[in-house]
Amino acid sequence: MTTGSIKLSVNNKPPGTSTWGKRVVNLANTTNGDAFNVYLTGPVTSSDIVNTGSGAVKVLYSTSTVSASDLTEDSDTDGFVTADQITDWSTVRAVMLMSADVNGDSQIQVTLPIKVTGSGTDGAFVADDNNKTVYMTVIQLANHDQTTYNDPESGEAASTNVIAAQLIHDTNVTDKTADADAKTTTITRTVNVTEPGQTTPTTTTQSATFSQPGTQNLATGEISYGAGTVTSRTGNNVSQNSSGTAVTFGNDGISIPVVAGYTPTITMTTTAADGTQTTTTLAATLNSDGTAYTFDATDATVYSDPTINIDVTYTANAQSFNVTYYDETTGETLTTHGFTLSGVTGGSVPTLAN
Repeated sequence: MTTGSIKLSVNNKPPGTSTWGKRVVNLANTTNGDAFNVYLTGPVTSSDIVNTGSGAVKVLYSTSTVSASDLTEDSDTDGFVTADQITDWSTVRAVMLMSADVNGDSQIQVTLPIKVTGSGTDGAFVADDNNKTVYMTVIQLANHDQTTYNDPESGEAASTNVIAAQLIHDTNVTDKTADADAKTTTITRTVNVTEPGQTTPTTTTQSATFSQPGTQNLATGEISYGAGTVTSRTGNNVSQNSSGTAVTFGNDGISIPVVAGYTPTITMTTTAADGTQTTTTLAATLNSDGTAYTFDATDATVYSDPTINIDVTYTANAQSFNVTYYDETTGETLTTHGFTLSGVTGGSVPTLAN
């Protein structure tokens, strides 16, 4: 995007006088076939006005292109509004400068703040429009006399009566990006193992800090980040994938013991940079010697998910046993008197009456 200004003026030379004068400029727009767009960035303020005459000055705005036939009288302002009624300055397509009593040798001039884009979208890169020129139609009226100055390339008028804007870049138009500050992020994985009877878990922490180079789009200002490089790490088996877009955590040194009568439950909660959490249950796999469990959570973790918590808890298994009565005198089993007691590991059963 390129910014600048346009000066719009009403002039008179002695001995002539005019009880009123107007000038209207239609701003360039690609929808009308112009090479690039000229937009207002805001209203004309009092400091933007030069008035050596005695009459009052007014600036009005229209969101439509205006023709000379629309403005034949001093009072013709249809389609134009004051600045306080404009909410989006990029929609203004024409600007009117009005003055009363334009006396001889007086000048009324306003400065219009503008920006230029090539594609019609604010922030679009306009290097391809370098050295292009647009000619903006000016309509001049005074005491009912009117003249329209059009594109000089059409042969209808001299270029001195047309506002011309030429877009020239004074920077390297090949480089559309620039280096931006690198982004540093730390990913942390914490594994908490709470065995039966424990109130405080056994905790293992792994982390990796990495740096990603930044690139800024000079047109939009947006910054994108490339592949990162791990600059520091803690814990066992912390590595970076080959593309430099994620880190991998191994499970060496993490012990999930086998506890007789209990089954482990492994839950992983991932917290993204924006605070979004995702919870999944991981399968517990018994190792080859049957002494411990492991889990499969070694897949690469993307940089956008900096916090990972894995919680291991144990659930008591269901247990039961049969109570059988035996007659020592007869040697018979009293099948009609037996029953089954059920519970869980570490639980309790009803006390049997004597």
